Amino acid sequence: MRLPHGAFFLLAVLIAPAAQAQPRQCSFAEVFNPVGWEIPGLSGSKIVRSDIRYETNAPGDVFMDTLDPDGARAVLLLLMCDSNHVGRLEAREQPIAIKTLIRFRWGQRVFGYKVVADWADVQSGKWVWV
Repeated sequence: MRLPHGAFFLLAVLIAPAAQAQPRQCSFAEVFNPVGWEIPGLSGSKIVRSDIRYETNAPGDVFMDTLDPDGARAVLLLLMCDSNHVGRLEAREQPIAIKTLIRFRWGQRVFGYKVVADWADVQSGKWVWV
């Protein structure tokens, strides 16, 4: 049985909007911790390079210090939107191996850190780099 061309076009028009469903959105404005955040690997790290000028448009001088975390490991709390459940924010703990820390200063005041790390996993109580 052959459908007339007009019937096929109507069927395609009805199916197309369903196939182009809007992507689910997940957003939040802030992650707040009233006691502050622990910088993984900072405790016991040693300065490798300091007073590196960081180019920025901010007023004043911004400097970077590179720190060696000496093989530090940590567990990072990941917050992710769950694409299978609208409105759900998934929390998961992810083991990481810290490679480098970069400390940002404005004058002598520290205002931020960059943590460079590799994903890790804990299998049978042993840390495995992924």
